[in-house]
Amino acid sequence: MAKPKIFVLDTNIPLHDYKSIRHFQDNDLVIPIAVIEELDKFKKGNDTLSFNARGFLRELDKITDGRLFGKDGVPIGPKLGNIKIEPNHPFPDQLKDLFLDDIQDHRILATAIWVRDQHPDRFTALVTKDINLGGTGRYPRRCSPETGLWLRYRHRLEAHCPKGAQTQPII
Repeated sequence: MAKPKIFVLDTNIPLHDYKSIRHFQDNDLVIPIAVIEELDKFKKGNDTLSFNARGFLRELDKITDGRLFGKDGVPIGPKLGNIKIEPNHPFPDQLKDLFLDDIQDHRILATAIWVRDQHPDRFTALVTKDINLGGTGRYPRRCSPETGLWLRYRHRLEAHCPKGAQTQPII
């Protein structure tokens, strides 16, 4: 049996569908702490984004039911994978000079790369609707392709992701 994939979610995924964490079948989800921080800013208000931010945070509370996420996370539900919150991580040394600004998108990307590096035997992808974050990894002229640290768009993964989301495998 194949190992479950790991999907790292960008902030815009829960902002557009607060139940998105239930759409990834038996694959594991990682939510960077930077995403939780951004959702916290969005939850105030009466618009759809605010509603979805609050809904997503309530879903996390419901899933954890008072338990800590721990090293492997917590089960999302029957026949679904695990979910965990991952703290921020720095970029690998070969990328530090390319991403100098300390912004949330860079924190999310660095965390996704860290997760990928911690699980070399598993497929890892950053899921985003953000054209700018997705495009960040599409410029191999800025880094040697041998490092394997650039994001790529792959159509074949759309079946595992919420409608309209782009998957950015970190390969």
